[in-house]
Amino acid sequence: MKRKNKFGNENRIIDNTILNFVRNSGAIIHGRKALNERLPKPLYKRTIDFDMFINKPEKNARKLERKLDNAFQRNQFYTLKGEHKGTYKVKNNMMTKTKKDDYTVADLTKPERKIPYEKSFDGIKFVKLQYLKKKLMQSISNPEFKYRHAKDKETLRLIKKLEESEWT
Repeated sequence: MKRKNKFGNENRIIDNTILNFVRNSGAIIHGRKALNERLPKPLYKRTIDFDMFINKPEKNARKLERKLDNAFQRNQFYTLKGEHKGTYKVKNNMMTKTKKDDYTVADLTKPERKIPYEKSFDGIKFVKLQYLKKKLMQSISNPEFKYRHAKDKETLRLIKKLEESEWT
């Protein structure tokens, strides 16, 4: 008998609520979710949080928090300021004992300039691959982000593989 993942339904509700928010708010998804959108399924890397660019990130983070709370019919999510300027996090406190165990479901960041994007078939905006590539190369060349270099190099390798293939 196959065991059921008791969090599977919760994850679907979170993902669907966030995707509806993104579609209706004009937010642009970046980071791993934007890359996964272009990769064949076997190369997906599971990521829990949505990284998005959006104007008025604090106001919109609180709006997303309310939508998620309404979807679960309880006060399960909260918003806090991120460590980077102009970023706000929406966190899930379900099934955790302390705030440090809570996990981020969305990072909302105010874009510094116009972000190039393309729309998926269902109206979700994703940053263009060239933008992702440029940002990864900047990160890799910056010693301040040394802690991310291995992860970013692997992501850059996947993008190059994607560009050389017939996946696109």
